[in-house]
Amino acid sequence: MEKLATLTEAQNRCFNFLVRYVAEHRRAPSIREIGAALGYASTNAVSQTLEALAAKGYIRRRKGARQIEILYHDEFSPLNQTGSPVPAQAVPVMKLDTSQRRLQLVPRGVLHLDAAQLGKGEFCICLNDDDGMDKAGIFKGDWIVLHRRPILESERGVLVGVADGDTFIVRRHYVTNGRIQLVAANRSYTERFIKPQDPSSMQVLGAVKMVIRKIQPLQTLPNAS
Repeated sequence: MEKLATLTEAQNRCFNFLVRYVAEHRRAPSIREIGAALGYASTNAVSQTLEALAAKGYIRRRKGARQIEILYHDEFSPLNQTGSPVPAQAVPVMKLDTSQRRLQLVPRGVLHLDAAQLGKGEFCICLNDDDGMDKAGIFKGDWIVLHRRPILESERGVLVGVADGDTFIVRRHYVTNGRIQLVAANRSYTERFIKPQDPSSMQVLGAVKMVIRKIQPLQTLPNAS
């Protein structure tokens, strides 16, 4: 999405209020409702703020009461382009299993993720098993949301999820001399090469769509005194 002009603090507060109000009530607020919620001294001040939001491309105003249309929707917006709530999508959490001498993805449960962030396609979640991509901000124990699709040769350096036996890892994907080259961000991890026609040892499962990290609570430090 094209970067719009920066909002002032007051404009940003007003815009966020509009987005929340429309998501909850399925209609735009009135000028007086905006003023009462945000503490404006007059309806004139509200109108000036709305005009600034319209000039910067965040909203569109039409004649009549409550005629405010939200134009700017980022990927975390509670509204999609039609103004309806964004549905959640159940994404299976999978475990690698090679006990039968062939790779299987065994469901362990599901997570419900914002469908607007995922887009179209088949998705699954796997637990990252090493720190090979720690220099790229992906760590052992992160949950990796994968888009299950073929990786094109032209997608040089795309992040992919890889089954390496019973281990799931993330690497950057390249094609070199007809072989798939899997490169780690941590130089202590070796590069791996596989033939596209020979998935016996390692298999590319799809492209990394997003990373989910469990944040550990901060521990209370002992009293230094």
